[in-house]
Amino acid sequence: MEKEIIVTNLRNIENIVREVVKEQLSEFSKWFESKITSEDKLLTREEAISYLGISSSTLYRWTKRGKLPSHGCGARVYYKLSEIQASLIAISN
Repeated sequence: MEKEIIVTNLRNIENIVREVVKEQLSEFSKWFESKITSEDKLLTREEAISYLGISSSTLYRWTKRGKLPSHGCGARVYYKLSEIQASLIAISN
């Protein structure tokens, strides 16, 4: 098996390294974004109601009693998926 010698210059090596690092950072960024998105996803009231399978009055009551943390921006109310899941308690039979 013959070995091939490639002659190049420093600029080409820098460009190759730059492209490889850029690709790896892009892949890491996508992975990291998916982790944050799935854990800290914000749900609207309607989405929280649907996720929990409850009525709007139950969601309102749980929020007012502090059983379910909510977050707001202007007149909008949001619920973090991670906080909804953390609010659920295990029931022993």
